[in-house]
Amino acid sequence: MKKTMLLALVMFMTAGAAHAGDCPAVLSGAFSGCKVSGGIMRLGATRVYLNDKAGERAAAVAGAAGGAGGLAVVAWPGGGELWSVGKGAPERLNGWNDLVLDALATSSRRGNWFAYFGGQVMSGGDYPYSGFNARLGTMLLKNRYDASVGYSTSKASEDGASATRSLDLTGRALFNFTRHSGLNAGARLGYARSGDADGMWTPSVLGGLNIYLPQGSLDLTFTFGEAGSRSVELGYTVYFNRGGR
Repeated sequence: MKKTMLLALVMFMTAGAAHAGDCPAVLSGAFSGCKVSGGIMRLGATRVYLNDKAGERAAAVAGAAGGAGGLAVVAWPGGGELWSVGKGAPERLNGWNDLVLDALATSSRRGNWFAYFGGQVMSGGDYPYSGFNARLGTMLLKNRYDASVGYSTSKASEDGASATRSLDLTGRALFNFTRHSGLNAGARLGYARSGDADGMWTPSVLGGLNIYLPQGSLDLTFTFGEAGSRSVELGYTVYFNRGGR
């Protein structure tokens, strides 16, 4: 709340200042322009800055400040950031994005571990199946991949049919589409058993869509297996924060 009030005050002072001075240092390619007004440094961000990671952005702001202390506003169409500059590394105090709903502003894949719970509908056999599945997994290689173990149970619509239970291993590659959504593709190897029948291995490929929310993600997955079997899964993933990202 304090940071939000500070941000509003900074924007008011910047918009209402009558005198503008030069920046204390030569700008890098991260900024298109600079103005100092009311003791606040205002920087225009370029695409270079927007593509930078958090540490690179802090270094760019520090370079523009040239050792001077105070506040810096980095702005671009529809968004911006508020920084505190001075001795040591700059500190990002707040950020805003007019193109993103506030409810999604903190969304990301956080932590090394996750749990998934969802429902599934399968077809491709004599009868359609429906049931639920769950997975416990970990993120790999800077959140570019994940691996999980899962359990699922399903039952055919036929009267008297036995439930099918399956244990599986799943690996996926994750592709960011936007900050709040992404695609995934991978493979799954399961071992399924129904009633007294012998168990069988069930390899499949899969792909889907992830919508990232503040504490997890909403996941839609399509799987394609042997003999034309296929399924649609819809569920929710909870991420356990262990150091963040």
